[in-house]
Amino acid sequence: MGEGLKELLALTELLNAHPEGMELKDLSQRLSLTREALMLMPELASSLDLPLIAEGEQLRLLSPVDLLHENVIFDAVTGRGRVSVVPETGSTNTALLENLNNTVSGDALLCELQSAGRGRRGHGWKNSLGRDLALSVVCDLDESHSPAGLSLVVGLAAIEALNSLGVTGIALKWPNDLYFGEGKLAGILVETGHRHGTLCAVCGIGLNVHSRHVLQGRTVACVDDCLKGLTRDALSIALIDAVRGDVALFNRLGFLPFKERFDAVDRLCGRTVTLELEDEEVTGVARGISGNGELILNTGKERRSFATGHVVL
Repeated sequence: MGEGLKELLALTELLNAHPEGMELKDLSQRLSLTREALMLMPELASSLDLPLIAEGEQLRLLSPVDLLHENVIFDAVTGRGRVSVVPETGSTNTALLENLNNTVSGDALLCELQSAGRGRRGHGWKNSLGRDLALSVVCDLDESHSPAGLSLVVGLAAIEALNSLGVTGIALKWPNDLYFGEGKLAGILVETGHRHGTLCAVCGIGLNVHSRHVLQGRTVACVDDCLKGLTRDALSIALIDAVRGDVALFNRLGFLPFKERFDAVDRLCGRTVTLELEDEEVTGVARGISGNGELILNTGKERRSFATGHVVL
């Protein structure tokens, strides 16, 4: 969408500050846009499900839009690393992976609109403008620890961040999904690459904030179901800090410090599940995880541990 999206975001920010609406002539002066360009904005907004309407010679938002603010997030986060908010990208993970040599550990990328987000097993995930959160953080890794359990570390970091803001009752489904009740709240995607020989993880989080999606016929949860009033800025700050901090802990001590935390939020323990692998399916009762984050299943004949796979309840 390019410049059109940038202009729409600038317009939305301005109208957020004027809930009563603004005259086209005033908007034209403030944004350096023609009347004709402004009158095209409601159509573009409608395609993105933004509540922007035209009323005579005025534009107005029917409700506020929760936009991201790069300076607010950067000023509030702690630790090393930069913060970038872009209007649009295909995938925040892909954008960082393709540009690893120009990053430093701790860099975070967020976008207002993600058009080709990716989950595990090739599943797509698109965020809604102003309603969901797509962010990725680059973290250098200590190669003395296997990165196999890193998606659990990032998931636990996300739960810690949400808890710090008053969002409780979140469970973690091995290996990478956050749930509130029966609804999926967030997904984690960790991918690795190298920056000038240093092993790095790109830790991606897709979080439903203000909107409920329907995924494969199932309605999923959003942060507003848990606690209303949280902004995407506040969530971003907490998530970035938690990911940076927990990956640093993982680099020092490996996965072991995270096992007890996982046990407290384990969505699967004691439930009969089917684990889909590349060449087989294994059904058994989930019995927690090993000290390095592998899923333990009791099949009735034996106890087996698995580092990867897709769990079906």
